[in-house]
Amino acid sequence: MVWFFLPPPHDHRGMSRTTNTVNELYGLVFGRPDQLEPVYDRLRQIGIDDPSETTRTVETLLGTPSQARLTSYRERRKQMLLALLDEYADGVDQAAEEIGGFFDRLRQVGVRGLVAEQLQDGEYIGLPPPPEPPTEDEKPPRKGRR
Repeated sequence: MVWFFLPPPHDHRGMSRTTNTVNELYGLVFGRPDQLEPVYDRLRQIGIDDPSETTRTVETLLGTPSQARLTSYRERRKQMLLALLDEYADGVDQAAEEIGGFFDRLRQVGVRGLVAEQLQDGEYIGLPPPPEPPTEDEKPPRKGRR
């Protein structure tokens, strides 16, 4: 069922009558950590429980997951959230890199330096303006051809 609540990649449409986007829908389906204990209680009532320490030890020895792990909602939820993290982590990492580069440069040259670089105008960092070209009156006389 959860598959049907996962939006297509890069889908950021808003959900009707909410401030949430469709890519947040999985959170409503999986539940927040503070909402999960009633779900785990209900799953235990119908015989679906998390693997015990003994089961984990047997899994390690045999190298295969137990039936308890395969049916554990906690384990499946974690796998789905890790898959979502893998899908979106690269974009977040790239954005962090770009933002970090901006702030590194800002620390190096300061606000005025950054503005001066972007506008290619040294006056923003207090450099004297480039000299104006001389007017016709100020130009030295031309030497004629000989």
